[in-house]
Formats: sequence, C-alpha cells, structure tokens
Amino acid sequence: MKVFLAGASGVLGRRITWQLISKGHSVIGLVRSQDSENAVRAAGGKPRYADLFDADSLARAADGCDTIMHAATAIPTKQKPSPSDWAMNDRIRREGTRCLTEAAAKTGAKTYLQQSIVWVARPKDESPFD
Repeated sequence: MKVFLAGASGVLGRRITWQLISKGHSVIGLVRSQDSENAVRAAGGKPRYADLFDADSLARAADGCDTIMHAATAIPTKQKPSPSDWAMNDRIRREGTRCLTEAAAKTGAKTYLQQSIVWVARPKDESPFD
C-alpha cells in the first residue's frame, strides 16, 4: 500500500509512518518545513511539500497513492487555551479535511482514513457517566 499522510511529522503521524513502513508499506508525508521534512525522513517516510488548504497541491503530492490518511492537528499545548488558540486546529479539521477528501477524489485513492478525537470530562462530583 502507498499512503499519503497529512500530519506525518506530528506525534501521531511519526508513529503511523513507522508502523506502516514496518509492515512493508510506503509513506509519502505531507510537509511544510525543513523540520517536518527531517521528521518524516527520520520516521522512514518520503516527504512531499503541499498546502493542506489547497486540494490541487495535495492531489499533486498524493499522486500515485492508493490511500490518503488525515492525521493533521494543531491542538493547543497551553494548560488553559483560549478559543483563539483553537483557531488553526478548527481550520485544519474543517478546511483541511475538505481539501484532503477532494484530493482523494482527484487522485482516485481507494481509501480515505481520518483520525478523530473524543473529549470526556468527569462531572464535578466524580460520579460515573451513565
């Protein structure tokens, strides 16, 4: 399998890249900086530059891949993030997702995979969820 991975240089993406390569697959990792390029190479992937918010550039970068995988995020690391700290993550999840799905259609990828997240907060009284 040949996978195009958005978010390949991140915490989750580096692990996904390594795991896929260890199973004999090839990974093309979306990058946007020299540091990202180095991280993708170190994990065993092949970096390709593209803009997550431009479906055409994503389709060019993903050309020849049969799977497109979305693991890109920008989750704030502050202990108490403000709503504006979430702006890029929200944009990635909305616009980036739309562009990646368009790129998958343009390239004829057989599979599109997307990571997701669920936040759970225990009630103040520490009671279990029902």
